[in-house]
Amino acid sequence: EKKENLMDAEIKILEYCKRWKEHKTKQSLLYPIKHYSEHLYNLNCKEELFELIVNQEFQKKQIEMTEQYEASFKSVELGLRAWEKDSYNLIEIGVEAAKLHLSAKNSLEQIKIWIEEGGKENYKKALNRIKNYNEKDRVILYFRLLNRAVKNEGNEVVEIVIDEMDNNLAKDTSILDIQDILPLNYIIIVISKIEERYWDVIIDRIGEVDLDKLKVFYGYEYFNSIIKLLLIIIEKNISYHYKSNALKEISTELAKQGKIEDALKTAEKITDDYDKTE
Repeated sequence: EKKENLMDAEIKILEYCKRWKEHKTKQSLLYPIKHYSEHLYNLNCKEELFELIVNQEFQKKQIEMTEQYEASFKSVELGLRAWEKDSYNLIEIGVEAAKLHLSAKNSLEQIKIWIEEGGKENYKKALNRIKNYNEKDRVILYFRLLNRAVKNEGNEVVEIVIDEMDNNLAKDTSILDIQDILPLNYIIIVISKIEERYWDVIIDRIGEVDLDKLKVFYGYEYFNSIIKLLLIIIEKNISYHYKSNALKEISTELAKQGKIEDALKTAEKITDDYDKTE
């Protein structure tokens, strides 16, 4: 009986999804756009699933509403599973998959062109197009834009990129930890090039940092220029048990370079942290 109730519920949801053209608000349309194909697959509606996949109007709406290709690729994946024993429909769905990949590739090439050409308006176009990608790809593309903007554009463009990152990337590191996507040393180098007021937008999206990953910076030629940044990351992103070790290592490195006053100030942070736990 419970299984029948669940099936009845899914049939009702499917009927809601089928009326996707009737839903006028973004809130009411978003669910069908993202999950229509899943309900068709679950209820073994193969023919309808095939028709949905080759429906260009629906696909266009998926990309437009979700601002990425993920939902469209998911529909194709389910179609390939559903029609794996039917060569004709399998080929047709494969064609749709190829078209999607080509569209995503062409979109990426255009982003690269806009970045190369530079200028605020081209960056805005690139940032708008980046919304069409999943979060992992967005992180990679945002950092590419940010690194390029720092080198070739003014602060105004850097701020536009930072704002887009802040608005379009998850702030919960259990959902998104950018060091799982890009090397931490690259992330830190990029952060060090932008103004301090923007640092938190990126640092807040870094999860707990492994102390050993910071050691690569000790002795670097630009160590002194990023010392403040490293201390903030240690404070925010390293667990208390390892924080004192990190501060000791930074203090020692500063002392080696003859920066005794800075070394002492860093060492004082170890005492401050200890006092807070007492």
